[in-house]
Amino acid sequence: MFKFYNEQKMKDFKSEILRIINTAAKLIRNDIKSMNISSENYPSTEQMADSGEALKFLPDTLQEFLLVLFTGRNTEMKRASVGQAIIKSYFSTFAVWLSFRNAS
Repeated sequence: MFKFYNEQKMKDFKSEILRIINTAAKLIRNDIKSMNISSENYPSTEQMADSGEALKFLPDTLQEFLLVLFTGRNTEMKRASVGQAIIKSYFSTFAVWLSFRNAS
């Protein structure tokens, strides 16, 4: 009985962790969705080469997530690169979806 109780408790704990991560991902995705991205306001290649400037372009929620994910020294470039990859991936997927939707 004790073993069953502990296994159930562990499953509940893992479920709760996954629920929190899922909620955090949705919050970050909504912040990315709400970004006003166009060719006029997207940073230039020169600006993006500076990791500090690239980080400024990321939503606060994504910045915080990446700050927790990448620890240690000299993580600014990693955070900027991964953050930009996430944003570009979202908008690339969204653009493909829109083109299919508009073609219908």
